[in-house]
Amino acid sequence: MATSSHTSAGRPRSTEADDAIYDATIEILIEKGFGGISFEAVATAAGVAKTTIYRRHKTKEDLVVAALRCRLHGPTIETTGDFKDDLARLMSVIRTNMVDSNGIRMVSALMVEMERAPLLLETFREKGHEERREHFMRFVTTAIDAGIVKPDVDPEIVCDMAVGALLAQTMAAGYPDPAYVTQLVDQVWSLIAVDPSVTTGVS
Repeated sequence: MATSSHTSAGRPRSTEADDAIYDATIEILIEKGFGGISFEAVATAAGVAKTTIYRRHKTKEDLVVAALRCRLHGPTIETTGDFKDDLARLMSVIRTNMVDSNGIRMVSALMVEMERAPLLLETFREKGHEERREHFMRFVTTAIDAGIVKPDVDPEIVCDMAVGALLAQTMAAGYPDPAYVTQLVDQVWSLIAVDPSVTTGVS
């Protein structure tokens, strides 16, 4: 359960209150769905007064959208020049976001509300899915420009193929483990690399 620090006056500072509110909102969304969210439930979980939430958000949809925008970020990595190793690290981060950060459970909760609250899923796509795709495709494009990945490779299809495999594995056998990610990276690399034995560009 999310908690927050308090000032000497006994009330959370503004940023601490926001953090506690957003953490509690995401936690309740994952555990109970959008229907389980109320200002009272979030206030109790966050350790703040309901008025603190009312001052910030007009509706619970506004609250959830704000929490998603604050907490969702597409995975990024610092590239090293070893493109296969970078791909492995990027896929590992994506897997971690799916498993350890409850990404799949969050998607499930938002899909249920797609008809009643479409802005929630739209926000998730913007802050989570689209940022991830853009970063992944930039990575593949850089590898193409470096002459490591085949020039006719479509970065978008590579992204869908790699991330889609993680989702398919989750549906078929549960969350993929690190060994599966390693095997997946080997398979993807063998398909897209000009020479799979070469993983770094010529400086």
